[in-house]
Amino acid sequence: MFGSVDGKIKGMSGTVNFQRNNLLASSFNVCINPSTIDTESKNRDEHLKNEDFFNVAKYTTICFVSQSIVKKGSNYEAIGHLIMNGVTKKVILPFSVTKKDGTSTFVGNLQINRFDYNLNYGNKFMVGEIVKVTITTIVE
Repeated sequence: MFGSVDGKIKGMSGTVNFQRNNLLASSFNVCINPSTIDTESKNRDEHLKNEDFFNVAKYTTICFVSQSIVKKGSNYEAIGHLIMNGVTKKVILPFSVTKKDGTSTFVGNLQINRFDYNLNYGNKFMVGEIVKVTITTIVE
């Protein structure tokens, strides 16, 4: 039986400096708090917080720090480092930006291999190897 689980992690902090006309000066340096994970299942959330997955007692943040931002068609890519569970890996984060009434909404999507970040619980048939992540950030 195959299925998927949706969840949210809140508590973003850091800086978003996005200048559509000056991408060289643009940057992201943001972190989230994995202890805020919410999959609408208290038991699952507690399991995700322990050392089988996010180990929130030891690793209190998941961070993304950009090195560069480039235009790709009508969207963008942030190239940088994702830091999770004590592991730092270079990633490319494709994202879009919409602006309305002085508010910018950033939506990014990436896929990561959970084993690359020591999220080793179970095998890839029990919990998928590739995790799809959608990041939505609203900046006023």
